[in-house]
Amino acid sequence: MRTDQVLALIGGALGIIIVPVVLASVLFEADPDADSQIGAAMVGGTHIISLVAFALGAISAIVVALTVKNSMVVGCVLLGIAGMMAVISGVAGSISWALLFAGGIVAIKFGNKK
Repeated sequence: MRTDQVLALIGGALGIIIVPVVLASVLFEADPDADSQIGAAMVGGTHIISLVAFALGAISAIVVALTVKNSMVVGCVLLGIAGMMAVISGVAGSISWALLFAGGIVAIKFGNKK
């Protein structure tokens, strides 16, 4: 496996497992100021859309990294997904989107070099 694939796999797995749990806890939190405490953005006025968009972004990052052969395309897609995840989750998903961002940079910079 290439380095960008490993980074996308780890970042995507963390994005599927950990971040939706954190954002779901904010959703069911009684404190109305919980958004500002962990930096979670509200997309479309609800957190449910944020949870679904983040999980779909993480899943699509894994699928793209493991199936697309052109590393330039993989890098650009990973950078786009990482940006979308950064806007949605803020601080709560920083590990996940940082790994996807690093995977995108590695894919663009090093390409298909072994």
